[in-house]
Parts: sequence; C-alpha cells; structure tokens
Amino acid sequence: MEMNKDLSSKERNVGKIAKTGKFDNFAEFENFENNDELLFRPLTEGLGFHQDDKEREHLDRMFKPDLKLNLKRSKSEVTLEKAKALPPLGIQKIAQNPPSLPLKKEERARVDRVAVEASKLQQSAAFGLDIFFIVLATTLLLGLLFAIAVILGGAPEMWRDRQVMGGLLQEFWGGKNIFYLGAIYLVNYFLYFVFLDLTERGTLGKIVCKIQLTAIEKGQNLTLWSVMTRAGTSLFSFFALAIPTLFDINGKLSGTKLIKR
Repeated sequence: MEMNKDLSSKERNVGKIAKTGKFDNFAEFENFENNDELLFRPLTEGLGFHQDDKEREHLDRMFKPDLKLNLKRSKSEVTLEKAKALPPLGIQKIAQNPPSLPLKKEERARVDRVAVEASKLQQSAAFGLDIFFIVLATTLLLGLLFAIAVILGGAPEMWRDRQVMGGLLQEFWGGKNIFYLGAIYLVNYFLYFVFLDLTERGTLGKIVCKIQLTAIEKGQNLTLWSVMTRAGTSLFSFFALAIPTLFDINGKLSGTKLIKR
C-alpha cells in the first residue's frame, strides 16, 4: 500500500511538472530524472512550438506576393509606358485630321467648276483650225526641203527660168510623189494631236476655241491609245461629212470628251 502511495504521489508530481514545467525543489528534479518506471509522453503543450508555427504563418502571409496586386501593377506600368510613347492629344488629333489648307483662287475655281461638254460647233471649229495648222506647217516644211534640194542640186539660172521651176514644182507635188507627200501629212497629223493633246493646254485649235480634251471617267488621265484613237476617228469623220462627230462616235471609241475650259 505504501508503495502504491509513493507511485501515485510521484505520478502526481510528474503531471504537475508536465503542466507547469517547474520543480518545487532539487529532490523533485532528482526523483524525476531517476524515475524509470514512469511512462513519458511527448510534452508539447505550453512549450512554444505552436506559437512559432503561427508566427511563421503570419510572416509568410506578410511577405507572400499578392498575385492580383502584381497583375494590377504590371497593367498600370504597361499603360503608363504606352501613354508616354503616344504623342500629346492635340498633336494626335491633328495627325488624324490634318487641317485643310485654303485653296488658291485658281484651284478653288477649278474645283467648283462643273465640266460642261463643248458644243458640236466648237468641236468642229477646233478640228478645222487644227487641220489648217497641220497643212500649213507641213507645206512650209516641204517647201523648205524643196528649196534646199534645188539650191544644192541646180544652178542659179533655174530660179530665173519660170518654165523650169514650174516643171520641178509639178514633178515634186504630183506624180509619184503624191503618196509620199500624203504619208508625210498623215504622220504629222498624228504627231500633232498625240503630243499636244497629252499636254495640259491641248492643240492650237482647242486653245483658240477654249475647249479641252479629257477622259470620260472621272479621275483618269488621257493615254496615248485614247488620243490616237480619237485622232483617227476625227480624221475619218472629216472625210465622212462629220457624221461620226454628230453621234459622238469619237468619244465613245476613245473614252474621251471635249469640255469647255
């Protein structure tokens, strides 16, 4: 019975020491150290282990990066960089909608002017003047060539003899030379219209009659083919009593039209 009492008292002392972690005196410490009969259990309550874990979790929460906050910061940094790269708002608006410069008086009149088709009389008069200028220029050129040929190949007495000069002129302008002369006139005709109609001013006849050749489709420029086609149909119309011109076959085939300046 006494041994059981001693054991129960030792167990109580051990339980008290386990709870409080203190010894009343040195004897209790010595008995507690030398006691091999007691069953020891892990003592973790009240020793601070759990407090360390809680403190570690608290520190982890403090120093753990916030993903949402980081994403917001990265987005704000990107938008800030884009904003710095963009020009000022006023300059950006000016770049998108550049101010329209005031047009000059001539340009404004050209824009406001509505294209009015030239009358048939104006077209025929301009073409007749062009034919006159072509024939005159070609005849003067051929006459100059004839004079140079006579000077280089004949004596001065030939100029004084009217009979001799008449025979030379008849031979030059007629006979077999008629085909060559016709070819020269035809070549000069096409060269005249092609080169002058492709310019801004146009031919001499069109300048006098104040008309201008332009493409039917708006925004398109005259081409070499369209000008040559109109010149060919106009020449055919000259020998066909101007019938193609009355029905505007010239413009339909070439894609061009004559308008007032």
